[in-house]
Amino acid sequence: MRMKFWKDALDKTYNNNPPEQPVLQELAKVINRAKLLKSWLLRLIASRYKISQEMLFHADQKKHLQDAVFELSTVAHQHLKLARQLSSDLPKQVKRIFLPAVATEIYLKTLEETDFDVFHPKNQRRNNLLAFHLWFHKLKNTY
Repeated sequence: MRMKFWKDALDKTYNNNPPEQPVLQELAKVINRAKLLKSWLLRLIASRYKISQEMLFHADQKKHLQDAVFELSTVAHQHLKLARQLSSDLPKQVKRIFLPAVATEIYLKTLEETDFDVFHPKNQRRNNLLAFHLWFHKLKNTY
């Protein structure tokens, strides 16, 4: 998602229509002043988010994967937090469609407890209390 955002933002910036965000406005100025090539910026973005298959399975590369999972989990947590802040504006019937966020939050907490190690056995187990958590949040009309 984040990579797509940057690619779209660069497309707009190179078409002389940068998004209304301070970072992108400044980037547009630098691009025009220094005549930066779009291909170099796209390579920079791609390299920032690329994780090879070898990194996933080599023990000595475990920290790189954990860092990537941490980054992704942080973004997911921020999205959940924002969704909950906006929930007061939603009708009661609509809130139920957000119940899967309960399972997401539980998994994010488990990832945090295991230092974002997706291969930790605790992250591979089924949550036997998930149905209860979903029922409880449905009863409270929260997510």
